[in-house]
Amino acid sequence: MLSWNLSSNLRNTAAFAAIAISATIVLMANDANAGFKGSIAFTEEEKNAHLTALPAILQTAADCLEQDMQRHYDFYTQYGISPFYGDRGAFSKMTPADRRQHLIRLGKNPALLSELQPTSTLTDKFLAGLTETSSPVGI
Repeated sequence: MLSWNLSSNLRNTAAFAAIAISATIVLMANDANAGFKGSIAFTEEEKNAHLTALPAILQTAADCLEQDMQRHYDFYTQYGISPFYGDRGAFSKMTPADRRQHLIRLGKNPALLSELQPTSTLTDKFLAGLTETSSPVGI
């Protein structure tokens, strides 16, 4: 376990991101909304439900960041490379053989390839975290 927690600035950033994300969650629920041009209105009941769920949303966002930071720190400390790579970046577009060669060029054990994982945006990870928990927001 890290000997430090997320700084208050990072926690505040996570809180802000969670608020922004939760405010647009309806649009992000599926790809069909990608070209959405209409407007969204929330009932008072929906707004109150969101406010009630907000502490859980913020905690989920903070937990997600804490877990990723801990995994990154532990893995990087042991292997000198991050366990994460962007799922839309150049490394993700390589074949497995090319990825192994890239690790070798970096002086890293190519067997680490099986432990590396693609990541998406924090928004996607956060939404996945809410979906996987018994979140009161009903995603």
